[in-house]
Amino acid sequence: MDSFLDNLSSYKEVSGTQRDLPEWLTIDLVSSIEFAKRLPDITKFKDSDKEELIRSSCFTIAIAIQAIESYFEKHRTVVMPDGTDVIQAMKKAGTFINSDYTQMFVTILDPLHREQFTIDELVLTLQLLFYTIAPPDNLSVEGKVQLEKSVKASMQCLMVLLITQDKSNFSARYGALTALNETFITVTHIHKLKMKEAEPFRQKLRDLLIEQCVFDYRPTH
Repeated sequence: MDSFLDNLSSYKEVSGTQRDLPEWLTIDLVSSIEFAKRLPDITKFKDSDKEELIRSSCFTIAIAIQAIESYFEKHRTVVMPDGTDVIQAMKKAGTFINSDYTQMFVTILDPLHREQFTIDELVLTLQLLFYTIAPPDNLSVEGKVQLEKSVKASMQCLMVLLITQDKSNFSARYGALTALNETFITVTHIHKLKMKEAEPFRQKLRDLLIEQCVFDYRPTH
């Protein structure tokens, strides 16, 4: 049986050059997992703890990646790499754009544009976000100890960068980046609720994808 990743390229496309939105989210999820697997300290966790961290954090990282990519492309709403404006696509499909969708695809970009964050700031902020989402109770004793160390190390890296950039503006900048992570967490929660409303099985596919990416697993039959 082919794995979920093996079947990724066979997903239906909207047009000759455009992918459908769930596929883009899947691609961003793969990207977020690969990002996480390269974070400092991740190899210090045993496999079960590593899986728990990635399972808990990577969907939020994927949502953040969507927003950050759109920000660097100077879009005011979330736009997929093929140029698909999510809000416009939803309007064309007859979807009513309520406050949830506005948060998911429009206002999530507001703090990025307002604060003009740099790529260095955002990478270190995502690193901190990754290590602060997972509930410590689900980790092994060794994992809990390492998680605490990784959170402190991530905070220190971000602080050093901000102090080096502008010591006088350190507190405000750190606060803005912390608030940005809270925005990503809030918007991710809305995404999860919408996914469950639309397709209850998609959460299971997400978990399967994470498992395969974490362990580079491919079923043979």
